[in-house]
Parts: sequence; C-alpha cells; structure tokens
Amino acid sequence: MKFDTPATTNPIDQLKVIGKPTDRIDGPMKTTGTAPYAYDRHDVVAHQAYGYVVGSAIAKGRIGSIDLSAAKAAPGVLAIVTAENAGKLGKGTYNIAKLLGGSDIEHYHQAIAVVVGPDAESQPWVSKLAGELEIAFAVAQKTRRGDRSVEVALPDSTIVAGRPVLLVDDIVSLIACARSLLAAGARSVDAVITHALFPADATTEFVRAGIRSVRSTTSVPHPTNAIPLDGLLADALRIELATARAAEKAS
Repeated sequence: MKFDTPATTNPIDQLKVIGKPTDRIDGPMKTTGTAPYAYDRHDVVAHQAYGYVVGSAIAKGRIGSIDLSAAKAAPGVLAIVTAENAGKLGKGTYNIAKLLGGSDIEHYHQAIAVVVGPDAESQPWVSKLAGELEIAFAVAQKTRRGDRSVEVALPDSTIVAGRPVLLVDDIVSLIACARSLLAAGARSVDAVITHALFPADATTEFVRAGIRSVRSTTSVPHPTNAIPLDGLLADALRIELATARAAEKAS
C-alpha cells in the first residue's frame, strides 16, 4: 500500500484526531458506575435474555463438531446458537467473513457460538462463595429503570428473615438491595464489593440504607479496603508465565 496521495479534508488525515489530547467525555460515568450500558437497562423489554459470543481460538481451520452437552446443562443457559442451527448467515455489509463461523474458520476470534441466558451472571461466584463459607445463598432479580433507578426483588424472602446477610453486589444497586433485604426481615446487612469506585463520604448513604459495614478489595485504594488481591494477582501471573514458557519450548 502506497501513501502517495495528499491529505484530504478528513480530520484524521489532517492529524486533528490522532496524536492530539482528547477528553474522554464518557470517562467520569464509566469510572463511577453510572454509564448507561445497554446490558444494564431492563425497562425496555420484559424478561430480557443476554448473549455471550464465543470466539474461535484459531485463525484458520475447520470445525468438525462441537460438544454442547455440558454447556446446555449449565444453570441458566436458555439456548446455544451455532452455524448448525442459526440458518443461513451472510457476511454483512462491512464484513469480509461470515458472521458466524462453521464449519470453516476465516479469522482469529471469529464468532462460532452465542450462549444465551438470563441476567443471573452473579450466581456462579456467589454460590461458590457461599459454598466455601458453608452458608445459604440467594440471587435477587434486579430491574434497572434508569441509570440511577434500580428495583430489587428477592426470590424467597423467608431465606433472609431473622438472619444476618452478607451482600455481594455492585455500587449502583447496593443500597436498593440492602433496603429490600431489611424490609424482608434481615437481622443485619454487611456488604462486600470488588471495586470501591465511590467517594469515601458515600459510606454515609450506606449507613442510612441500613448497611452495617462495607469491605472492598484493594483493586482501588479506598478506606473500605479489606480484601488484598496481591496474592491472587501474583498466582495468576505465575500461571501465565509458566504457560508462555511451556508454549515457547514446545515451538
């Protein structure tokens, strides 16, 4: 490819975009958990389902068969779409490869399946945590009416009545969940969160909502930090380095 033609009036050609400091106007919303992601909006269509795209791990090849038995048996899976049951799919207007690969793979990470399920993404890790602590667990159903409006429904309020509750949730719906739990008769509510993306004085709002304590991981420096991630990150890095070395020796 030769770049032998003069720059046009396109802003990119005139170097008005690339190489220039540009404010990320969506930055504050994303870092405070208030960005209006489509995934978080439940007020448009009732009983929405969500799809997770599985990409090809190779750049070129063929798929002989896909064993879907374990995936279909997984909790919450509603359907699995592949080239075999999706019907005829073209390449789209701006694609050079088919939208869903199979049996031929045309590029790395080409979509080969879409796993469809409800909004219960927290259940696997909440159930694992509950198993390690040897306690009962429940997953609430959240309905987001807007960027700052969340409704929470408990599947069975009797499971929390008279009991202390450990709430594992994100910042946006933390207060709504706590209020629902206390209204259902929870004896107390303590919260654990991953990223403490909120100002330190926001804990006053948590206290007003009835949350007794908030503990966060050290992913974001914060007064609520109580769960160190150093060991987990170090272990993950060791595994990555060992895998990379093994692959290098094999090649």
